[in-house]
Amino acid sequence: MMESGHIAIQQQLDRLRAATSSDFAGLAWFVPQEHRIRWLLASGNLGERYRSLALKPGRGLSGHVIRLGRPVVLDDSAPEAERERLRHEYSILMVEQLHSFLAVPVTADAETRGALLIGSRQPRRFAPSDLPAAAEAAERIAEAMPAFACEATNK
Repeated sequence: MMESGHIAIQQQLDRLRAATSSDFAGLAWFVPQEHRIRWLLASGNLGERYRSLALKPGRGLSGHVIRLGRPVVLDDSAPEAERERLRHEYSILMVEQLHSFLAVPVTADAETRGALLIGSRQPRRFAPSDLPAAAEAAERIAEAMPAFACEATNK
């Protein structure tokens, strides 16, 4: 029996969070029916508040990553003032109390449709292996999204 899209994505988030020693891993996805980007699934989350975040395309951390189509990193190498500014600008960082993050685009059908975020609740530097690990997880998540979308539609 094929595993469900939801389970496959959740397992990717759990594995990535453990492999990168991160406190949080989450998936934001553009929902065309709502014309919003929503945080759909997470691992290591403090609660369910992240699910209520809905952003216009191009807004917030997820919108920034989707628009650029490339990774975005904020770690302890950035000036303190910049880290604080972004913590207040990006709602997911405030909701999950994240101080450092690495976000990569999730591409499906040759189009960037989502963002995969790993983050830490303490300032840190990400290891050189964390970016490739996140990119690989993003590819696997993109492969599972059609099944996830079908499951969500049938609920």
